[in-house]
Amino acid sequence: MRSEELYLYDIIVAADAVMDYIRGVSWERFSSEPRMRDAIIHKLQIIGEAVSRLPPI
Repeated sequence: MRSEELYLYDIIVAADAVMDYIRGVSWERFSSEPRMRDAIIHKLQIIGEAVSRLPPI
């Protein structure tokens, strides 16, 4: 099993990628680019999977 630190690292890397994808992007552009939406959804799935593997606080 992976360590908590690796899951947290995955979360940070995916969140940083999402921020890079949307920085300076208008809603119109975001909503008209399926690849951008798909990439963001994929990163959000990575975040969700990593969060689900963390132990409860």
